[in-house]
Amino acid sequence: MKTIITTIRLTFAILFLSTMFIACESTSIQDEVGIEEQKASGEHEEEINEENNHENGDS
Repeated sequence: MKTIITTIRLTFAILFLSTMFIACESTSIQDEVGIEEQKASGEHEEEINEENNHENGDS
């Protein structure tokens, strides 16, 4: 019975650690590949307005 409990504990520990590893690595992989997170529509529109103002010479 002890070996079954130990096996179950070990399985959960491996699943937890592998999940944490994958979660931490996903950020670094996005940085390496160049994947950017999608911005909210309001932020994107504000950024476009700023770019247009700079192109037109407005401050």
